[in-house]
Amino acid sequence: MGFELRGYARTLSSVVPARVTLETLAKDLRRFTQSIVLHGGQIEATLGHRVIASFEGPKRSEHALSAAAAIVSHGKDVETAVVLSTGTLVSGSVTWQTKPSYGLIGEVVDGVENLLRVARPGVLLMNKSTRDELTEVLRLSQLPIQEHKSSISSQPLYSLPAEATQRLAGPELGATQELTIDGSGTVQRTAGWSTMTMTLSGIGPGAVLGDRFEILSQLGAGGMGVVYKARDRKLHELVALKMLKHDAFNDSQGLEKLKDELKLARKISHPNVLRTFDFGEAEGFPFISMEFVRGVTLKKLLDESGRLPLSAGLHIARQLCRGLQAAHAQAVLHRDIKPENMIIEATGNTKLMDFGIAQPIQRQRAGQSRDGSIVGTPYYLAPEQIEGIEPDVRADIYATGVVLFEIFTGELPFPATGSIMQIITRKLNEDPARPSIFWGDIPSDLERLIMRCLERDREKRFPTVELLLKGLESLRG
Repeated sequence: MGFELRGYARTLSSVVPARVTLETLAKDLRRFTQSIVLHGGQIEATLGHRVIASFEGPKRSEHALSAAAAIVSHGKDVETAVVLSTGTLVSGSVTWQTKPSYGLIGEVVDGVENLLRVARPGVLLMNKSTRDELTEVLRLSQLPIQEHKSSISSQPLYSLPAEATQRLAGPELGATQELTIDGSGTVQRTAGWSTMTMTLSGIGPGAVLGDRFEILSQLGAGGMGVVYKARDRKLHELVALKMLKHDAFNDSQGLEKLKDELKLARKISHPNVLRTFDFGEAEGFPFISMEFVRGVTLKKLLDESGRLPLSAGLHIARQLCRGLQAAHAQAVLHRDIKPENMIIEATGNTKLMDFGIAQPIQRQRAGQSRDGSIVGTPYYLAPEQIEGIEPDVRADIYATGVVLFEIFTGELPFPATGSIMQIITRKLNEDPARPSIFWGDIPSDLERLIMRCLERDREKRFPTVELLLKGLESLRG
């Protein structure tokens, strides 16, 4: 993907000093490159007001499309041109006249540069190969893609107008969202990543929060906030800071509830759980400080491998259950178990993280949660959570079953297509697919274990994670 903030090509004047213009450019570049990072992209090169980024993995085109749509929709004030191209990219260090530099070569670089020559601000432009990769996504989304004759190639070009990109720029299904189901069964969703980007765009590498935490880099993002790698100047160690959006809580009571829940999460001490340290506020943003570990998320691992070998999958599954067992022993539900919330260290140890939306298993007082409010990720929500029933440990076991399904098949038990309402309807009315459809050689005992986790009726699931772990430990890999 490439984009240009063309408004800056004409902003220098005697009225607006160059220093002010460059400061504003830096702010806008930070705002838009965060959109790329939030969708799993990587910044490859920045030259003035032009940026080139790359996306990898099985869903690279979808992620690039969502990021590009957000940049188009939110870049009108600086006349942003955005393009998508597919192809091979090679990047790395090179030496030119004894000086080290950074090189970026490949047909995709030429594709981006050629497209930017003819792209118009406010319109997302792509070449034919990119359109072909996105055929199914565009069809399901019913987006009005337009074909154009190309002056730079014998093949046509394709564009999405501004109104179409606005439809794409909303929250992703894969992000943590708040789903409110009203009496008529209508599903509303809030907490989109684009709002989060705008809210936290002023925080980036080099910032110092509360005269204590020095921001080093952005690690990732979810529906409630952005996670940064930071240096704790007081304790002289690295931490992970989860900066929460201002609108993550409707009122002060919601914030106090989170503090109560984090007091419980802090009690969880286990090798397979990422430690939660503290809750605070800096620069007007609430934050949670957590243990920082180096590793890759299970999500990234699955995106690259498709599915895991039996022995490796069982190893991770058992560690997930041990961490969850430790949480349940402290009367804490996780409520958002998914591959993005599991990090695998270089040693092979897996840690369950992000207890930012965990809650006590038993409510301490009435009214702690709003009626009809569901927090979690749609793919992993248990049916009872969708129906507004108070969740217990079996909701975490259901989500664990979805993760196990992904680990051993590389797929989801319900099709990851359609609207949130369609996904919810399938969960409430249909049985999940069997893992053996995607992996014919899956051990029958493992398949039965996964299917028991995914029972619509929670009374039929494993009643405790201890029993689920016992079943996993009985399997040979």
